[in-house]
Order: sequence, then C-alpha cells, then structure tokens
Amino acid sequence: EERKKQAIEHIKTFSHNSLLVKSADVIANMSEMINDYNHIGEKVFDKFNAPKDKKLKISIVTLLTITNKWPENPFSQELDNLANKLRAI
Repeated sequence: EERKKQAIEHIKTFSHNSLLVKSADVIANMSEMINDYNHIGEKVFDKFNAPKDKKLKISIVTLLTITNKWPENPFSQELDNLANKLRAI
C-alpha cells in the first residue's frame, strides 16, 4: 500500500511526455481489468494483492492524479471515462 502511495506521488512529478506514456499504460491496464470484470465478474480481483475496494480506489486515484497533473492531456477524456466505469463496479 505504501508503494502505491509513493507511485501516486511520483506521478505528480512527471513531465508531459512521461504522463503520455503513463496514460497509455494505465488505459491499457484498466481497460483490460474492466473487460475481464465484464467476462468473469468478481473473480478478476482474485489476481491482485489487494481487496477489490482498495484496488478500485487506487486505480481511480491514479487516473485522477494523471488528469489533475495535466488536464490538457490528450488522453484525459479516456482516463475520465475509465474512472467512471471503475466507480460503477
């Protein structure tokens, strides 16, 4: 959990180029998790080291941290969409 918090803080120091790479990575990972959830349901969370509520919370915080750091990010809309989908799980 501490490592995740440090990772979030680190995102706040990223350049725009680094945020683009991070955005693409997060979009790919979160989209896969949502697709897996749509196919296998709650079992998707069995593969993580954190319970569902913590995994969703850190995922949403990561998405929001990226968009807050750089609101003009070309991926902002997709990041927001993913955050909304995660909130609905």
